[in-house]
Amino acid sequence: MKSVLTQSDSQPPPKPSAKFERPRSTQDDVVNPGHAERVEALKKAIVSTLKGTEWPSDSTDAAEIFINTIKSGPDISMNNSNPTKEAQNLIEKYLEILDDIHVRLRDASSKVAMKRWKFLELMKSLGSNRPSKCALLFQTSQDDLSKVTNAVKKHLESEQEKVDCVEGAVGLSSKIQIYSSVKGGAQSLARDLPTGTAEPGTASGVSPPNSLLPRQPLSANPKDGKGRIPIGKEALTIARKTFKSVEIGSGAIPVIGSYVGAAAKVGLAFVEMLQTMDRNDTLAIDLGDRTSKLTSLLENFKPKSIENEEDIARHINALHRELVQVKEKVEEWSTLGRFRKAFSARDHAEALKEYQGTIQTAREEIQLLASLDSRNLVIELENIELRKERRRLLSCLGDGQYGARGNTLRDVICFPGTRLEILKEIDEWIRDTSSSNPVLWISGMAGRGKSTIASTVVHNWKCRASCAIFHFRRAQIKLNSCIIYTLARQLGSSLVPEVRNAILESVREDEGIGEPGRRLDEQFESLFVTPFAKLKEHAHPILNVIDALDECNDPKDTEDFIRLIHEHSPSLPTTVKFLLTYRPEDPILRHVESKQWCKVDLDAATDISNDLARFLQHACSEIRDNHNLSKDWPPSRDIQQLVEMSQGLFQWAHTVVTYVRNGSPVDRLRALLRRPSKWSGLDDLYHQILSKAFDSVRLDDVRQDILHRVLGTLVVAPHPISLDVIATLYGKHEMFDGTENDRIIPYLRKDVLADLTSLLFIPESPAEPMRLIHTSIQDLLA
Repeated sequence: MKSVLTQSDSQPPPKPSAKFERPRSTQDDVVNPGHAERVEALKKAIVSTLKGTEWPSDSTDAAEIFINTIKSGPDISMNNSNPTKEAQNLIEKYLEILDDIHVRLRDASSKVAMKRWKFLELMKSLGSNRPSKCALLFQTSQDDLSKVTNAVKKHLESEQEKVDCVEGAVGLSSKIQIYSSVKGGAQSLARDLPTGTAEPGTASGVSPPNSLLPRQPLSANPKDGKGRIPIGKEALTIARKTFKSVEIGSGAIPVIGSYVGAAAKVGLAFVEMLQTMDRNDTLAIDLGDRTSKLTSLLENFKPKSIENEEDIARHINALHRELVQVKEKVEEWSTLGRFRKAFSARDHAEALKEYQGTIQTAREEIQLLASLDSRNLVIELENIELRKERRRLLSCLGDGQYGARGNTLRDVICFPGTRLEILKEIDEWIRDTSSSNPVLWISGMAGRGKSTIASTVVHNWKCRASCAIFHFRRAQIKLNSCIIYTLARQLGSSLVPEVRNAILESVREDEGIGEPGRRLDEQFESLFVTPFAKLKEHAHPILNVIDALDECNDPKDTEDFIRLIHEHSPSLPTTVKFLLTYRPEDPILRHVESKQWCKVDLDAATDISNDLARFLQHACSEIRDNHNLSKDWPPSRDIQQLVEMSQGLFQWAHTVVTYVRNGSPVDRLRALLRRPSKWSGLDDLYHQILSKAFDSVRLDDVRQDILHRVLGTLVVAPHPISLDVIATLYGKHEMFDGTENDRIIPYLRKDVLADLTSLLFIPESPAEPMRLIHTSIQDLLA
């Protein structure tokens, strides 16, 4: 976004002309001031924004200091008649910084931004002593401005003395030679000054001494010696769309789909980094070039671009060569510390730590992709018999079901920006191959978010490691007995050929290993111990995640599984990791605590209020937009009250959001907050929602009876059941009296179960199984 006081960066460079004319700007129709007037106009606009905005209380002092800095800026009018090229470049830089600050402050003072500042101020008041992001914005802007104003003052005075001296000794022609001779030094100094989000350039060539040119388009003056320019916003938008499209559609590409999807994920990380870098920095230009090249290569893998396997093979080889080169470059940049410099030059410096995580993830993903041999991918792609044999061996390990819940990715992973400390701790454990501690267990009561954290870890590492996950689900007896070969099947589909081939080779030697009746220890040795022993030199993590061990139907199986991990882990490669989650209940707790394994205790986790507030604020904003509610709904105090009522339980927050969303949001939230003691905690929340559902049918004994029956069936059924099954079971109930299923199903959905959608997931298709949103609901009903 550009200020009206600056020239549009999209304007093409002016054509050369024999007679000098100031190039026409898109803003000439609005304002046509000289440099001094432009500086004064920008300073007034900045001061007006600072004074005319109600900033958060902890930022007012910083705003006042910043206003004084603006007003005390250099007077450039004294040098307007005969500026040197060096002075001209510095003044251009001064204008650039002022313009960028004006845009930053204007964005920050908008209504939406001010709501965000005030919310962040509220969150900060909960215990953090760090300055707010608003105060940091003022500080970083002031730092940028101070550096350039000091340089401008110093050099204007110096160059004025030079010009005075030259005027006394030589004529105008000598002055032009002086302007030309100092050009290199001025450009060098300008590069050392901080830059902002704008992408300005300066006119090339020597200007007449009595003119001060406005900024030229970026393309008029490349930023490095190779003639390259920073990647523009339009190019970044195109790149993001391409990467997202390829990542989503890559699953349909045979054999190399996961490889292509991982490459697209790397590209998205690059786009994210470039959006917050100083794009005039040399590293950002390099990274922009690599991003453009990746965009071009991945365009070949869009669904409509793929013609045949021969084309795919050619494109995958080209992509692999580029990723190998990218890996070398990223390693070089990281070693030299150039990422830190590129980020630190911006007002986003306070968020550097977050983007260091993005850089680390991208590095690990590139390392994995670059380590693969594209020839093997192409061979498998072209060998139909090989692919058929691979599918046959995988089929020996069952159908691959692993107890997953949720319809979309956002349903099963942590909300962005939450649980960062815990996820970081887990990431460090996965990376640590020097330790002989292969197991980390996550403990926490119902609703703490154990399953969500487990799914997030696998999602985050799927392009950096060979990953497998299994969710135990109470009452799913058949599924729960498949844990070993379900995990092995996922590893046998791994992107990494060494891991995949080791698993498949073990299956080939015993194709009946996944048949019912095979002992747990036999499966563990055949599908884990034997293949993993062949991977002693394997460099990338092999991650096995087992969620909700406490929901395994047979405690003996749980005990045996823990014992097998403990017995065999010392002989496994240090890259093999097991992540376990469960509630702190006997007998599991007794077996696990006796082992010297790493532990994350969610019940002891502190300072998760900010995470809960972040999730609730975002969810309520979506509800507000979907229901066309007023912009100030809900007030910050309501969000804070919900955080307190949640008692640190993410499942509570998720259930409340669903409950409020599926009714009249204003009325439901008001009723919920009016009696907080009745709604706080999971069981109380469930009781209230169930009570409301039964209140709606209390005057009709027949409807009340069918509601009891449906809920009871869902609780005691050995497998998840569908609306179609429910309609068949109760088709002869007096309420329906032989009515056809096609008429019973809409009634069940829109009447009997309508008030339970925050506790019960009901698919659009009546043939798909319904399920209770969380195991704790089943525990309460049982």
